[in-house]
Amino acid sequence: ETRFEKWMANLEVQAAVDPRKKYPNEMLQELAKKSFIEFDFINSSERAKHSQMNVSIPILNPTDQSYWEELPASTGSSCSQDESGCFVCNSGYSHCVHDVAVGKFDLCVADMWITPCRSAIVQFLPPVRFDMFYLVQAAKPRTEGGWAILLSSNRVSCKIAGWGFAFGMLVLTSTYTANLTDILALERMRVTSLQRLEDAKDMSICVDEEALSHFTQTYHTLLENVTWRPVKNSRDIPQLLHDANCGAAVMYQAAIDRMHAGEFAGDGRPWDYDCKIRK
Repeated sequence: ETRFEKWMANLEVQAAVDPRKKYPNEMLQELAKKSFIEFDFINSSERAKHSQMNVSIPILNPTDQSYWEELPASTGSSCSQDESGCFVCNSGYSHCVHDVAVGKFDLCVADMWITPCRSAIVQFLPPVRFDMFYLVQAAKPRTEGGWAILLSSNRVSCKIAGWGFAFGMLVLTSTYTANLTDILALERMRVTSLQRLEDAKDMSICVDEEALSHFTQTYHTLLENVTWRPVKNSRDIPQLLHDANCGAAVMYQAAIDRMHAGEFAGDGRPWDYDCKIRK
């Protein structure tokens, strides 16, 4: 029994649990499973209509995702935005954080980012996992100029010279391959202009709007003159890169893996949607 479970055992709390079962570790999976088994009796729409005094422990039903996906007005939330635009309820996770802050919930259990705006209004338990964010850019390794090497003349002398050059290169590469294997295995061809974070200056960078405040506050001095473009859903970032609507993008590791696995296809997109996006 963990310290967190002991703390919960002594309280009669209201809790919201993310019903999509995408928890990153066994602790959250076990906690969500216990909540669903013991308190699976009230859906989110009914929870929004009752006060904290009338409902003891409302846990969101796994089949009812309206609280996490609908607009704030549909669930009774009244999220606000300050002058700097710090806190905006644009997802179910932000709704849950806001409901904890205003007292509708005592606890919110979900796999969410701890951003400066969220931590300013609620207290988080120590994180159980860390997301790795990467600055990515659309790569174009196959340019039209590269096809110029395939051009050749039909004259016999050019063909003889070409075959001679090819044979010489074959001998040269065969001789030195064994000595250069270790070096060539580690070398990577430069296909983008981004080799370090400072190279992103003066660029337009797409980022998930939930994590926008973190990057604007953390890297405002390092990334000068950067135009941050908030994106409502991370699954739209690869297409924005492909369409050159932003010069680079910040994506977390799970989103990159899902893009390579083809999980961003759907929602009316063709089945080969991910394959058409330049990696």
